[in-house]
Amino acid sequence: GGVDFNIEETLNNIIFAVEVAQANGLKVIVVTPAAVKDPCDGASQGITCNDIDARIQELSNAIESRLNVPVINLNSLFREDSRFNNPPGSFDSLFINAGLHFKLDTGDKLLADNVLKILEQ
Repeated sequence: GGVDFNIEETLNNIIFAVEVAQANGLKVIVVTPAAVKDPCDGASQGITCNDIDARIQELSNAIESRLNVPVINLNSLFREDSRFNNPPGSFDSLFINAGLHFKLDTGDKLLADNVLKILEQ
């Protein structure tokens, strides 16, 4: 299912893609998957968004520790903001609609602001 992806295999694929991009002269910024919000569609199969989110966070942490490129950990950025879980039990939050899709004026802006910080360094 969606929670059972192989983190090491996924990480190796990301590392390969980064190496190919760098070999072709590209500056690489890796953006991890964003946090997802309960409730989610997988609940009917015994999978919660919290289960999925835990795996995404595990992958995000592995990316940050193994790659020597700037990494924007959207999972952590969303989770660190106290407004992410408001309102509780809703698919929507300050940053996302329907549990996953970024809102233009907040979710997309958070991503854009963090990309700009890296590009300005």
